[in-house]
Amino acid sequence: RGRVRYLDDHELKALLSAAQKHSQAMHAAVIVSIATGIRQGELLRLSWKDIDFAKSRLTVLESKNGQPRAVHLTATTAAALKDLKRSAVVGAQVFLKVDGQPFDKDALAYHWKQIREAAGLTTR
Repeated sequence: RGRVRYLDDHELKALLSAAQKHSQAMHAAVIVSIATGIRQGELLRLSWKDIDFAKSRLTVLESKNGQPRAVHLTATTAAALKDLKRSAVVGAQVFLKVDGQPFDKDALAYHWKQIREAAGLTTR
């Protein structure tokens, strides 16, 4: 089925550090992914209107089963998203490339690979 991979504390610290050095958008994407468990497609479709900072939640409108669902935002996740929203590149979608275009699956995979390599993460 799928491969399950858990990070130890050292790996998590290295991953977050590498993501932060890479870009603000990818740092936030990594934090949101880890803290919420949302799927890649859900992450890529996330727009600012789906995030409610006052209630510390985001709403996934198009989920795998077709039903919208609310996901809790930790304080760290909310802070990363707020920092990203204050950044120079802002649009309707949350995760944008430096040219202002939304990340697509290929771009996300490319940058994710760079971050994993910089963090020294390997598949086991």
